[in-house]
Amino acid sequence: MASILTNEKYKGAALLQKCFTVDFLNKTKKVNEGEVPQYYIEKSHQPIIDPQEFDLVQAEYERRKELGHRYSGGSIFASRIVCGDCGAFYGPKVWHSNSKYRRTIWQCNEKFNGEKMCSTPHLVEEDIKARFLVAFNQLLDGKGTLLEDCRIMQNHLTNCAAIDAELDELLREIAVVTELTQRCIQENARSA
Repeated sequence: MASILTNEKYKGAALLQKCFTVDFLNKTKKVNEGEVPQYYIEKSHQPIIDPQEFDLVQAEYERRKELGHRYSGGSIFASRIVCGDCGAFYGPKVWHSNSKYRRTIWQCNEKFNGEKMCSTPHLVEEDIKARFLVAFNQLLDGKGTLLEDCRIMQNHLTNCAAIDAELDELLREIAVVTELTQRCIQENARSA
């Protein structure tokens, strides 16, 4: 999967000489670690995905790699809850999976790894959902001001009055130059 997400060919570029042949007789190849020059060619072919989108994927890939922990997107809360003891992510675990007491809890993924156990408690999924809703509703209390701020920014960013005025001025100048050119052509046509 990582080779697909980081392959520049999908955005229409090519990196030449990623590997090279060491021995032509034995046909042994080696990954290029600076032994021979590499060449990066942009727009070498038709891209499969938009280059800006590819760059966003690269930034997200690097962000997840810097976290230092396994990233998961299997649940809405996955890779969002961080252990206060060791800094690892909390993950869902199922208790009593084959009985009527089945429930999902969340605990530190590193709780039982290593010499020292994490002392953080487990969390019940219903409590996480309830606390999330409380926090989300607090955000919605300020929804009116948030929407008003967004509208102000939208108006500021999409206001084209100055550009339209400049465009009108340029069109008037073009009309004047066109008229002068027509006069010159007519005057030149009258006198040989």
